[in-house]
Amino acid sequence: METRTYAVVGSTGNCGTALIENLWKRDNSIIHAYCRNRAKLLQKLPFTQGSKRVAIFEGGIDDVPLMVQCVTGCRAIFLVVSTNDNIPGCSLGQDTAKSLITALCDIKDEITTNPNQNGSTGTLLPKIVLLSSSTLDDHLSRHLPPTLRRLLVRAASHVYNDLAETEKLLRAEKDWLTSLYAMPGALSVDIQRDHAISLTDHDGPLSYLDLAAAMIEAVDDEAGQAVTMAQTSTREIQAATLQRFIEGWASWTPEGFLDSWSDNCTQQNLPFCQNSPVKTRETVVLFFPILMSILTNFKLKVHNIVHESETGKAAIYAQTTADSPWGPYQNEYALFLWFDKTGEKVQNIEELFDTIVMDTFLPKIQACTNEIMAKKKRAAASGTNPAVATETAVVNSTVGELPPT
Repeated sequence: METRTYAVVGSTGNCGTALIENLWKRDNSIIHAYCRNRAKLLQKLPFTQGSKRVAIFEGGIDDVPLMVQCVTGCRAIFLVVSTNDNIPGCSLGQDTAKSLITALCDIKDEITTNPNQNGSTGTLLPKIVLLSSSTLDDHLSRHLPPTLRRLLVRAASHVYNDLAETEKLLRAEKDWLTSLYAMPGALSVDIQRDHAISLTDHDGPLSYLDLAAAMIEAVDDEAGQAVTMAQTSTREIQAATLQRFIEGWASWTPEGFLDSWSDNCTQQNLPFCQNSPVKTRETVVLFFPILMSILTNFKLKVHNIVHESETGKAAIYAQTTADSPWGPYQNEYALFLWFDKTGEKVQNIEELFDTIVMDTFLPKIQACTNEIMAKKKRAAASGTNPAVATETAVVNSTVGELPPT
């Protein structure tokens, strides 16, 4: 695996430490941490002390020679210096960017003079990723109430002005320097959950660890653009799982049908007064291929979906049609799903179907299933194959309690 070196300028801040933590998890990453206080960095991230994968560069933001040492040979530079002090004339970002641009100019000149001694890792110069804010962008802030946006800008006007001017400095060098602009919304000191990268939107508060992961993902992409970082919301994760469930159902294949099911997913037919047994995933794995061979040319039409992310539930009202050995098959029912804690899998399914239709088809499906299993037993090498016998018993005990059809 190719070793990649990344520089973090502003490594003792919340974003800087989150970047180092994320990069540390990747065995092929070398980290150059630029900071003004080495002791502070070691206190925050003790694992960096003595590490062969972390080089610490302690110095001021105007120390161009030290910055040259720090960023030479790097794949990317994360420019994440920040301050919470809204001081008039604040220029921390601008001053750091000016030193960094000067350092990169020196490296560029060295590359031009000695093209085989640049120590780069695939590109002549590293990309810069600037930590900015979606508050500065009219489009990214379009869903933010105007009054709230004005209050935010006013409360940190000098910090935002420094950010805006820093962006201008980097954009002015776009002919030779690739820069990306990470523009998250609200940030929080929280555990790492998940993230999404978008050119047009952001969604809700984002942890620094998720922001850092998104910045690393963005810089490893060959396309350099301004991006907004957003935490993938629970609703989005569940919605993607719900879509996967429907697509798998419509595919009418064992792999597609079970793709969104958790390992311990259960299924039960309604109403409860019928006392239908709860079926496990293992049961459905055995029965579904047989059902597929009976009901062919399967079609699914979804009429309505209700998704309640707060409780982790969804409901689907749908119709299915298929060809069967006994003529056209059609069913109509409601399906209720529960998602697991991650939202990435379905852990429980309850189905209420048209009992009149099923009263007609279930006995026929039962008989057909028995015939298929009998053929399997007759095809066994000698006597009754124990595996086939077990499969037959499971299917016979559950047929009539169909999975979604």
